[in-house]
Amino acid sequence: MLKTLGRVVRGLDVSPQRLQENLELTGGLVYSQRVLLQLVEKFNMRREDAYLAVQRNAMKTWNGEGHFLDLLAGDELIKGRIDRTELAQLFTNEYYFRFVDEIFARFE
Repeated sequence: MLKTLGRVVRGLDVSPQRLQENLELTGGLVYSQRVLLQLVEKFNMRREDAYLAVQRNAMKTWNGEGHFLDLLAGDELIKGRIDRTELAQLFTNEYYFRFVDEIFARFE
């Protein structure tokens, strides 16, 4: 199975632009967990309150009422704790891909 996986991975053609386009189809929802954890850990928001704020805005995004980042930035519970610039920094892929090279190096 590992040999087959190796052949698949070696032949894989990944388009970073297309990957980003696919992620953006969610309206930013893929970053919801990171936002929730940041609100709890860095801004000492109660987990229940952070969950409700994130969930409320996630559902609005899911229903096509706006981009998740914009909705969060305008939320009264959130904007008093984190400004838009810092919030936008949570909407990056680098955080999630930071160990990719290290992980693939284990298979060499």
